[in-house]
Amino acid sequence: MGSGSGMILIIASAAAVGILLFVLLMYRYVRRGSPRAAVLSSLLFGAALSGVAGFTVIQYDQIGAGLGQQLIFESYGMLLDLLVIGVFLVALFEWRMRRRDIERYHDEIDDLRGWRSPLASHRIRGSILRLNRRQVSRIDLTRCYLRNMNLSSMDLSGARIVGTDFQNAYLSRTMFREADLQGADLRHAFLWRADLRKATLWSANMKDATLEGADLSRALLKDADLTAANLKDADLTQTRGLTLDQLAKVRTLHHAKLDPELAAAVAAHHPELLEEPEGS
Repeated sequence: MGSGSGMILIIASAAAVGILLFVLLMYRYVRRGSPRAAVLSSLLFGAALSGVAGFTVIQYDQIGAGLGQQLIFESYGMLLDLLVIGVFLVALFEWRMRRRDIERYHDEIDDLRGWRSPLASHRIRGSILRLNRRQVSRIDLTRCYLRNMNLSSMDLSGARIVGTDFQNAYLSRTMFREADLQGADLRHAFLWRADLRKATLWSANMKDATLEGADLSRALLKDADLTAANLKDADLTQTRGLTLDQLAKVRTLHHAKLDPELAAAVAAHHPELLEEPEGS
């Protein structure tokens, strides 16, 4: 075997070792939440392929046909095989670690459920943040203590939030779409532009809550307490269980969107609610 063929074997072996080392680096990056395995694998494959291709061009005249040329083709095939294996392994590692992390954060919330202390609130908030980073929003927050917490812009779509304490919580732009907030305590909560579409708010306590600009379309509001709630610019179209008696107790409905029947009833019996509130 000539020096050219031996050099090809050395280059191919070095490329194989480099790919395996890079797979380990990709695994570390994935664990840190850095770029995804597919992007890193593509960069790796491009670098390795460029190296082999460059060596082929430089050494082509010395290699010639026959065994040397065959080894070049085999080295390309090996690179492709290792790329596929590397992507598969990193994807598998990522999936396993992601599932383990999600289970751990859910368990942490379970351990703190019903614990009424600021420490528990902060730890639950941290778990919610980490779950959101993993694109998880369907979280069980039943009977959790989140009073005074800042959960603005978090995604709790489809979450189970039955009986949760959100008193004085800052929930600006928080997504509660299709969430179950039955019996939740939202007194004095700040829900500016919150997404509550199709949410279940049966018997929820929203006294003095700020729901300015909130989207409550198609939400279930049966027996919800809206006393002194600020519903300015809120979307209340196609809500279920909402009555004139409930709306009569709110602070304001200025520029709120209502279904035609409710809008007419409010205009006839409580026109002051449609006016600009004093001090706003």
